[in-house]
Amino acid sequence: MNKLLITILSFLIITIQTHAQETLNNILDPITIYGHLLQANKEQSGKNITVITASELDNYMFNSIDELLKLIPSIELQSRGGFSNQSDIVLRGSTFNQTLVLLDGMRVNDPLTGHFSMYIPITISDIHQIEIIRGGGSSMYGPDAVGGIVNIVTKSFNNLQNKEEVAISAKVGQNYFLSNEIFISKRTKNKSYSTISSNITKSDGQELYDDTFSFFDNKTMSISHHYNPSDDLAVSLRASYAKRYFNSKYYYTRSPYDDSNELIKKLWTQAKIDYKINSNSNIDFNYSYQSCQ
Repeated sequence: MNKLLITILSFLIITIQTHAQETLNNILDPITIYGHLLQANKEQSGKNITVITASELDNYMFNSIDELLKLIPSIELQSRGGFSNQSDIVLRGSTFNQTLVLLDGMRVNDPLTGHFSMYIPITISDIHQIEIIRGGGSSMYGPDAVGGIVNIVTKSFNNLQNKEEVAISAKVGQNYFLSNEIFISKRTKNKSYSTISSNITKSDGQELYDDTFSFFDNKTMSISHHYNPSDDLAVSLRASYAKRYFNSKYYYTRSPYDDSNELIKKLWTQAKIDYKINSNSNIDFNYSYQSCQ
């Protein structure tokens, strides 16, 4: 009787485990990591990776991409002001010029100063997912990837069948804070996918000193297009413009005569051609150009 009972219990346990494993396999879809030189499955990459998808962004309260990253564990954001004003990102105790920021696999970091890595020339609605790859990647990307990599993947550069969207948001707050964003995407016959987005975030700011306010006026506009002429070929294009204008009093000096404001304009263009040779081989051509002044 005891042997029969043990046999029945063992069969039930194996059945439950098998069913649970099948259910788990059905729920957990593979996540593709685009921050590698070769696209890889997250479970097969062998690295410590955190992926934040577009559907998860609603779980966070933020007004800019750098504010979102500040909420992620193990990421330190060094900022002189809010809303993407003079922000640098640090991973695993590295310095700001040892953490690489990528936009669709292409570096955003300024090659001269190492700053301006958080001046991302896209809107929040453009994001498909954010990949935080912790640990040294200098062997693949150079000395500015010692601490890790943050790769922002947009909806038009991921070779997926993105849906058509129209998203409009507006926020108001104290100190005449205003944030407006619009995002429109259009798909044509499953071969092309186009997006246009714009964001304006500004405020008079708080009064820091007599008649001195921490104002900011940030504008971003981006246009992208993805085209699949065949199952083996994909072409993606993007053109973006971002402007940051803010009060930078005492950012660089403690002089009482410092009344400086800072204006930064960034022009970003990017192209990607992806050709699939077979199931195991593909060729990628990537190009990006940025002008920051």
